[in-house]
Amino acid sequence: MEKIKILGMEEIPLYENIKVIDGAFVYGEEVGTYTIVKTRYSHYNEPLVAILNTDDSMSSDDPQNSIPKDYFILGEMDTPVRKGNLGIFSYNGECIVRRLKISGKNAVLEAFNKDYSDINVEDKDEFYILAKVIEASRNF
Repeated sequence: MEKIKILGMEEIPLYENIKVIDGAFVYGEEVGTYTIVKTRYSHYNEPLVAILNTDDSMSSDDPQNSIPKDYFILGEMDTPVRKGNLGIFSYNGECIVRRLKISGKNAVLEAFNKDYSDINVEDKDEFYILAKVIEASRNF
């Protein structure tokens, strides 16, 4: 993923989704680019990726813990997603954003919206951590 650098600004491709199929990244349709102020994100060393939140699974009544539908999500790839962090994941071929919880030796992907069930990741599932969520906003 090539980043375009323009006079202190940086354009990041904005994808409809990202999946991992047979161990390879498969990017959905590029729906635009996302321009960020480079100095605002200069402390991130890893590649950044932007996706559009296409469902309401991460929205809630608590504005501090809510990512509404149609918000942009900025993630830092190749960065550990630890217990309690928000991440962009590929789960059985679908790109999802969830909070990572650990239950025993298993990963659990938690939605903020209680209308969505937690996802218990099992050995049979195809599961990849794509990026750690660093910001979500209506625009950047």
